[in-house]
Amino acid sequence: MLMRIEGIVIHKTPYKERDLICKLLLRSGRTQSIYFYGGRGGGKKSKGSILEVGFMLSIQLAPRRKKIETEIQISKEHKLLWDCDNIRTDFRAFYLASFYMEYIAKISIEENLIDHESIEHAGLFNVLSNGLFYLDESVKNKIFDLNTHLFVFLSKLSIQLGVAPDLEHCLFCDKQFLEFDLCLFAPQDGGFSCVECSSKKDEYISDNKNLRQEYESSLSLRKLMRQVYHLPFKDYSQLPPIVQGVTIAEFNYINYQFGFSKEQFKSWQMISI
Repeated sequence: MLMRIEGIVIHKTPYKERDLICKLLLRSGRTQSIYFYGGRGGGKKSKGSILEVGFMLSIQLAPRRKKIETEIQISKEHKLLWDCDNIRTDFRAFYLASFYMEYIAKISIEENLIDHESIEHAGLFNVLSNGLFYLDESVKNKIFDLNTHLFVFLSKLSIQLGVAPDLEHCLFCDKQFLEFDLCLFAPQDGGFSCVECSSKKDEYISDNKNLRQEYESSLSLRKLMRQVYHLPFKDYSQLPPIVQGVTIAEFNYINYQFGFSKEQFKSWQMISI
């Protein structure tokens, strides 16, 4: 019996004259490498290619003679389910989409289609597919804002990865924050601390303008995170204007949880200018 899978192309590698090896994020939230004979298009009939990064495909796999876990699957037939061509008309949107897929590729694990197809990590597929879909729509409708889309993507990703910080209580004393309580964001500790417990508790806010701004920025970040965590992806336009600083803070936070650094992401340099 032939197996059919669906997934988003997150990376592709040219092979030989016309073939491609593509890594897909499947609906299970895991990755699978697929070999496409003639996937680059061309040839005598000048056939085009639908194997572009960010495109979603339905693939019928060729039967395998042996059960080898590391063997790349081979596509027998494939068809396009969805594309994101609008993203390619805006270079910053394209860089952002590239970052999405670079990050997903780094944190996802490989599927084992022979034994099972777990849905334990299906949330990763939902985050990426929603991120690409609404990014594409925003470019089409000329309402694209890089920081908004990046912040929403990182917020939804942190939830799916199980590393979202506690927004309601101080990290150290467990005091419940009131709506306008000042706090300090500490990525290395995994969340927010109140004024009494922060590492800068011995400094006077009234005498230090920069410290006051740091506390206020942390408060704004906490309120924005709370709003995004409870907001459906499709309603991202309801968010207030988002500045670059909060997206960088959230990026640094997730990286710290997994031991990553910004230098490990080539596309980050293109979107954090």
